[in-house]
Amino acid sequence: MTELNRIEQAIKEIDPATFQKLCDEYERIECKTKGIDASIVPLGSEDGKNKTTKGTPDSYIITSDDKYILMEYTSQKKKIFQKVKDDLSKIDNSSIDKDKIKKIKYFSATSDIEPKDIQAIQNLLKKKNIDFEFVSNYDLATDIRDKYRSLAEEYLGFVLKPRQLMTAKEFEKDFNDQYTGASTYNYFAYREGELEQLNDKLQNKNVVILTGSSGVGKTRLAYEYTKKYGDQVFFVNNVFDTRALISEIQSYIDDSSLKVIVFDDANRINDLEKVFQAFQRKIKKSDIKIILTVRNYAKNDVYEELGHWVNADILELTQLSRL
Repeated sequence: MTELNRIEQAIKEIDPATFQKLCDEYERIECKTKGIDASIVPLGSEDGKNKTTKGTPDSYIITSDDKYILMEYTSQKKKIFQKVKDDLSKIDNSSIDKDKIKKIKYFSATSDIEPKDIQAIQNLLKKKNIDFEFVSNYDLATDIRDKYRSLAEEYLGFVLKPRQLMTAKEFEKDFNDQYTGASTYNYFAYREGELEQLNDKLQNKNVVILTGSSGVGKTRLAYEYTKKYGDQVFFVNNVFDTRALISEIQSYIDDSSLKVIVFDDANRINDLEKVFQAFQRKIKKSDIKIILTVRNYAKNDVYEELGHWVNADILELTQLSRL
């Protein structure tokens, strides 16, 4: 069972009250991540109890412009379209000021609804100037896998391994915890020439293989190069699931702010070719720069493996001479 399948199945099996709490927390994190100034008011569960309560909506958000985003949750397994219509009619017949409803967001613990039915609801509500978003089991599971992995432990009863795609800050902490002797806090010196070479190569090619013996400073050089891009950088390390990695990259590669991806110890990544095969067109057409740190004994293998999909250059680091 894949990681995504496991999350989907767990969402289907949790009780309605836990599902509502999961969705409330998901939406709270979503708002925070997107920089939306909003407060969430849960109505569908009893305080301090794992029970749902009757009423419409299940939760709502008051936005900064004093509008409402209404949220409905269902764990019903079948006839989802009818359930959605019934819940929307309850909202329509409620005392809520319809002019203040900005959006209705509907979460389902299953994905048993046709796209045409969702489109029909969207078209109907559009006439009332209300946006409609349907979040299926699959949508929720994908975001938990790719972005909000801690929710699995808190609500689904199991721990997901750390994400394989890390921000620069996450990578810096992980790297410094493991390799204190090569800490990124140490002063960077004597590699200014190689840093300039790396910069020049990435001006002409999207992909550079940074190679050399173990401990020569490949990772540190790649890290120093990325510093000028701030939070527009991701690092890949300790890959355990290539398919999940591809999905993680997919969720960010269309973001125009993404500038650099560093594959650290790329020679240890199984099926590295599949990763680049999945994104070859986007890599070639975009300005995303990719650095792979590779042990020198594996540089030719990696170069040949990627040669079918991307046009890469090589920069080899040698040991610094002692003065």
